[in-house]
Amino acid sequence: GFDPATGVIGPAAATAEAHNPSYLALSANKTRLYAVDERENGGVVGFRRDPNTGALDRMNRQPTGGAHPCYLSL
Repeated sequence: GFDPATGVIGPAAATAEAHNPSYLALSANKTRLYAVDERENGGVVGFRRDPNTGALDRMNRQPTGGAHPCYLSL
């Protein structure tokens, strides 16, 4: 991760799983992250985001009603 106080970039670590994510949207208060699941049975995956660490915790997945969605906006 990135430490803005020191400018040090540490090793990358997988924090959450999403299948074929293409677009991301972060909520205004930076506590939720949404990712498009760009597959045949497309969806949007929601994550809780810890504003201090950036760690993600998957909340849910909702279908988009169409295949291969390619855009996301809040």
